[in-house]
Amino acid sequence: MEFDPILNSNTTGGVPDEWYRDESHVGYSLLGRKLDRQNRVDSLDKLLQKLDRSDSWRQLVDKKLGAGIHLSSNEIKFIRNLCTGVLMNDIAMDAHMESSKIEITQGNEPKRRFLASKWESKHVINILRTIRKNPEISRIPKIAPNLRLLWNGIEQSVNPDRGALRAPRTKLGGHEDSYNAPLEYLGNTIDISNMGTLRRVPMYKHFLKDQFGRCLDLYLCPRVQRTKMDIKVSDIIQDLKALDVKPLFPSQLTMKFVGHEKAINAISVHPSGSLLASSACDSTVRIWSLSTGRCLHMIKTVTPVSSMTWCPQKERYLISFHVFNILYFVDLMDTLKSRFNDSLIEIGTEKVVENTSFGHLNRIPYSWMNLSKTALSVSSPFHLSGVSWHHKGDFLCAYGSNINEICVHQISKRTSQKLTIEGNNNISKIIFHPCKPYILVASMKFMVIYDLKIQQVLRKFAFESTRITTLDVHPQGDYILVGCDNGKLYWYNIEQSSKAERALSFSCGVISVEFHMIYPFFSLELNDSSVQIFSFFIADVLSNVAIRPLKIMKDSRSKVFSACSNCVLHPAQPWLFRAGGKYDAEAFLFTED
Repeated sequence: MEFDPILNSNTTGGVPDEWYRDESHVGYSLLGRKLDRQNRVDSLDKLLQKLDRSDSWRQLVDKKLGAGIHLSSNEIKFIRNLCTGVLMNDIAMDAHMESSKIEITQGNEPKRRFLASKWESKHVINILRTIRKNPEISRIPKIAPNLRLLWNGIEQSVNPDRGALRAPRTKLGGHEDSYNAPLEYLGNTIDISNMGTLRRVPMYKHFLKDQFGRCLDLYLCPRVQRTKMDIKVSDIIQDLKALDVKPLFPSQLTMKFVGHEKAINAISVHPSGSLLASSACDSTVRIWSLSTGRCLHMIKTVTPVSSMTWCPQKERYLISFHVFNILYFVDLMDTLKSRFNDSLIEIGTEKVVENTSFGHLNRIPYSWMNLSKTALSVSSPFHLSGVSWHHKGDFLCAYGSNINEICVHQISKRTSQKLTIEGNNNISKIIFHPCKPYILVASMKFMVIYDLKIQQVLRKFAFESTRITTLDVHPQGDYILVGCDNGKLYWYNIEQSSKAERALSFSCGVISVEFHMIYPFFSLELNDSSVQIFSFFIADVLSNVAIRPLKIMKDSRSKVFSACSNCVLHPAQPWLFRAGGKYDAEAFLFTED
């Protein structure tokens, strides 16, 4: 008796195989006979059979029947056509196979398609059974080769980097679009008419216009996903009231220093934090006590002082200021000691007069001269625009307006040395590196790190589209803040990269920026006479810095912020000093809450 696959097919339907686990048969045929379970073959035996037979790949296993199925050549060709998406009229006609291909894939294949799927194998077995029962099913009518799907290959034409979106869905209709709306809805709306039946509904007059506009949106309108940041200022500024430990930063006005007759043009705080020096346009330099707020000493000059700074050593009370091309050093150690012990409110006055005429450059460059027991001066062959001290207190860098006008003075030996840096740009500011023998020179278009030992430029940072106005270095020496006149503030990590790690944008130019010596915040002064306090946090060397705003100190009703032009931080306390302006002859002290 020959084996008939139709009569001996398993008719159990959707009965699970687990029900026949303990039985000797696996199901029943169409005649009601039991289908015996075939002996299972070991995996090693299966592998040996595949190696011995070259057509082993044609074998399939029917789990319902428990028997193997051998695929013929026509069946294999038909399965391959199904997998490749080929629709044909006759299986034997190979000449027309290329003209009947239609792409049915959608984008890239997912990774799960590379794994064997049991559901796909079951689906193939069901297709084979159907083909064997009715071979005429395989004859599919031929499609004209010139006909293609309208949107075929659209996935390849869309640029994936643009982030194209799907077409927006139309709004679903509600009761207002119904021809037979509920009565309770009709009672509230007058414009809707109840048609009763669909036959009475007329054609929508704007149907063709809406459909045409829909088609225009589909193939003409570019659908690109754009991410827009919607951030409120209250979300950025930290809520200090909810914190258990509040950060310390200057926020309120505490003290005023009144005594100058004209506007103040420079202020400086002593490294000990007990004295404040201020110079004004009335040709005086005043020394103030921060504990009492009174003036301890006053120095008179012939012309107003351009800039003025203290020596960074806490034990010394040496102050330096310059007028035109002459740099003065005044030692106030003995004078201030007597003033601290004196209970009377008397102001000591000291006159500093130079024999040479101001405005004319000396023929002998860098000439040192003793003016008195406590006063010393040195002349330069160029007009001075700024002075920067080394942290040890023995070296001083004086610079003019051009990059070729830089000189380093040593006070203990009374020697001077001019530095040579290539270029012809104007200098904005020069500071010493706090840990290494470097100086940082900020000019109009670039910033330079200059090594004083080898007398050579180590690194150069270019700023082509803007002009540098100020800079400051962190007390540890790893980070630099650079301010520009276009309102940009750059944070550099000079130990890791030559590119800016962070960049902040403001509505107006940056005048000055300064790190605090102890606390993790820095002050920023802008052209609109406002001072902004920012905190920063650095987890480790490899992580980026986190910068958050703490306070914006600006009040249009007060003249304190409308006219001040100098901003200095206290070296030990979270305090801020402000002075200068059009008509302000006072200095202001801001402390924490």
